[in-house]
Amino acid sequence: MQYGEGKFIIVFTSNYHAYYIEELLRRHNIDSIYKKAPRAIARSCNSAIYLSKEKDLHKALELIKQGKVPFQSVFEIHRYDKKIEYQKVLL
Repeated sequence: MQYGEGKFIIVFTSNYHAYYIEELLRRHNIDSIYKKAPRAIARSCNSAIYLSKEKDLHKALELIKQGKVPFQSVFEIHRYDKKIEYQKVLL
């Protein structure tokens, strides 16, 4: 997955939790990128995991739940020309 191509974002309040989940996803062959969450959805210094496929999102959320790792929220990214919108995914 390229750096700017994510379709889903899982936001964490802890950098450690996001880094741990990125490593966990990598071990399960789920393509993801760990980076800072956009200010539009996380006003403080939150970290995020970006995923490109919906099936990967479901698998990632299952692994997070099994690992009992807290996360703040999940967003779907919508790109329109140069504008980006984030829609919260209800779980």
